[in-house]
Amino acid sequence: MSTVMTDFRWMSKGGLVLDATGDIAFTASPWECLTAMVNTRLKAALNGWKLYQIGADLDNLLGSTVAADLELSIQRQVQASLSQDFLPTGSFTVSTLPVGNQDIHVFVYIQNQMVASTTVSA
Repeated sequence: MSTVMTDFRWMSKGGLVLDATGDIAFTASPWECLTAMVNTRLKAALNGWKLYQIGADLDNLLGSTVAADLELSIQRQVQASLSQDFLPTGSFTVSTLPVGNQDIHVFVYIQNQMVASTTVSA
């Protein structure tokens, strides 16, 4: 038995996408669904989904973490968010890249393919 994932298509700024018939659009493939779910968790606040604390809540790290530990804290928080009732630990990789003194780019890879990214600005 195989599991097929389907999810609503959504816009990066929020809101659902409508298809050509005016109905709510669904993801076209399991990979698109997986990518959408990773992006949702990566960019959401901890309580962004009300009853489900699935968001990585990266903005909350700013000011509450020593600057030297910020990259490691970001990586750990993203790993915790993605592995909470979603992806098995070890099935994805989280990388960070500091740019200047202000920004840290966050990348999530599955099977050596980047599926999501965001920027945390200090």
